[in-house]
Amino acid sequence: MSERGDDDFLQDIRESMERIVRYTRDMEYEDFFEDDKTQDAVIRNMEIMGEASKALSEEFRNGYADIPWKKIAMTRDKLIHH
Repeated sequence: MSERGDDDFLQDIRESMERIVRYTRDMEYEDFFEDDKTQDAVIRNMEIMGEASKALSEEFRNGYADIPWKKIAMTRDKLIHH
């Protein structure tokens, strides 16, 4: 099995973002908060995004310093531990 690289982690982020949009596209704000399954699915995909952002190489993250990588990772940590 080959080692995963930045392209793989970016694909994970992209797929998770697309899933979140697909799951919530036609939902009203109130409906989202009444739908535990959708909340769980969105939270799981946010966790995946956080994990993938942590796995990106430092060189890659430094090349896109305008993206709040630490905040993305911190969001993942809060979701996992709370």
